Amino acid sequence: MLFFAFGICYKTLRRQTWKIFQNQFQKQTTTASKCKYFTSKEENQNYLEIHHLVPREFSYEFDTSIEFVDNYIPLCPHCHRKIHKAVDRERIPMINFLFNIKKDKFKENNLLKTVNDKNLDIKLLHKFYHVNEEEI
Repeated sequence: MLFFAFGICYKTLRRQTWKIFQNQFQKQTTTASKCKYFTSKEENQNYLEIHHLVPREFSYEFDTSIEFVDNYIPLCPHCHRKIHKAVDRERIPMINFLFNIKKDKFKENNLLKTVNDKNLDIKLLHKFYHVNEEEI
């Protein structure tokens, strides 16, 4: 099934996005030590999933697009589910680690200021991920 919104076919968009970032994934080695890799039948390489460090649902918070290479993080399926679904005490170190290695690239792409002139810092990123501040 194809989904269209604002004249965009999301199946085509995903395919194009994947091609654009596929080469970048091979350069990045930003995975946790307990990765659960398996070999992709299509690529004959470790299967990785795209993760947006700044989640898409918060793109409206920024004047500039969040769709740039360094906002995409290659994660194994286990780590990708972990960053979205694990309890906060297990995912906070992962979120912090990824933000710390990417924040300079975010600065280069003018993504450290929101439309409300807030700084994109770890506290705001935790808010985006619905982290319970009491667990920090």
